[in-house]
Amino acid sequence: MTDNDTVLVIEDGVYAALTANAALFSDIPESCRLFALEADVSARGLTDKLNSRFTLATDEQFVELSCKMNKVVSWF
Repeated sequence: MTDNDTVLVIEDGVYAALTANAALFSDIPESCRLFALEADVSARGLTDKLNSRFTLATDEQFVELSCKMNKVVSWF
């Protein structure tokens, strides 16, 4: 990742956003924005367990981020 990149974790990927997994993101520049899809976080009961670097994103924000970014890369 480089400065000003954005990551949005969805589905079971939201487990990576837990505070317990903060080390996974320790090398990511502070200028990068990290999001977790709110519906997926809520469905798994993880709202109060997220790494503080992550911001919850609504479905509408998911679409907005996807349209705004120059490249979108998905891993399944």
